[in-house]
Amino acid sequence: MLWWTLRQLRSSKPEKREQAAVRLGNRRRERSVQPLTGRLDDRGKVGLKREVRDAASEALIKIGEASVRPLI
Repeated sequence: MLWWTLRQLRSSKPEKREQAAVRLGNRRRERSVQPLTGRLDDRGKVGLKREVRDAASEALIKIGEASVRPLI
């Protein structure tokens, strides 16, 4: 169900994006790095969504070394 979680990372609802980022971090898969880096600049209708950005950051930390190069 990785594809579904990746899809929810693009949801219009910030709560869904945040939950998806948390799930991706818990799975610790390299395939999640690129979509998660895109959420580091998450914008909703009313501006930046800090919760989504924080969840994406924490997920990338959990994934570890595989997430370093894309961030550089």
